[in-house]
Amino acid sequence: MWSWIRSNWQRVAIGIILALLLLLVARDLFQNEGSNRCCYASGQQHHAVVSLSVQHADSLQYQANEPTEEEPTRPTAPDVGWGADDWIAAFTFALTIATLALFGANIYEIETGKRQSRQELRAYVGIDLLGFEITSDEASYKTIDLTVPGTIYPDFIVTKVRNFGKTPAKNVCVLCSVAIVPLLAALPKDFDFDAQVLGPRPNANVRSHAYLQERQAETIKSAITDTTHIWAARRRELTLIIYGRIFYEDAFDQKWSTKFCYEWEPWHPPGERFVPYVVFNGEDRTPEPT
Repeated sequence: MWSWIRSNWQRVAIGIILALLLLLVARDLFQNEGSNRCCYASGQQHHAVVSLSVQHADSLQYQANEPTEEEPTRPTAPDVGWGADDWIAAFTFALTIATLALFGANIYEIETGKRQSRQELRAYVGIDLLGFEITSDEASYKTIDLTVPGTIYPDFIVTKVRNFGKTPAKNVCVLCSVAIVPLLAALPKDFDFDAQVLGPRPNANVRSHAYLQERQAETIKSAITDTTHIWAARRRELTLIIYGRIFYEDAFDQKWSTKFCYEWEPWHPPGERFVPYVVFNGEDRTPEPT
């Protein structure tokens, strides 16, 4: 019932206005009927006028009774209620209110339709595939020295994102990071997701921005500066959690951000190694960092 009222509130408002107007008309009619009856009864009492008095033995004449205390008041004209001008003004006011209610209802429905259309047609960019591209050898691996000019990153986190919506997504940017926790342990309760993803990083200024049509995908690589934890996770010595944000704009110039967070369990078969984390997955309107 309440859902029907919410969806048809303009009709309910107009019905209430008309019902109040009808109640006013009915009340006025009943008041007029009561006023007419009271005036008729008081007129009957007021005209108990004359009495017969004897002034002479052989003649009779009518003489008006003298008032004992107060002279009876003359009946006033009955209250006829609202006039034609009053009813025209009331009808005009009700019609104005109803017109404004319909106008507001139409504007509300138009805006609601626009929002629904945008929700149905806009871009939705999310994770399509996660993986690692490791070319380093564990036996001869050395931690990369970021201070050396021209350093080449041999290892990457591979993030494939796809536009699952019906309109293009522009300025698609992926920021990805890795958290290391004990084997099968959870992230700390005070873990600051955005501080880690958006905080200072050696390659923070190196970002690729993609333009994705409907169902189009893009593969973005994030460099790994220390690969030792990858091999440790394969030996089940610790757990790696891959997380980050996908920033993009839809065709309506609205900025969106999709959080993603997955545990990497390399002992599973291919295609089942990245398990969604219990939190930090979803979409919001966090603006893209500058």
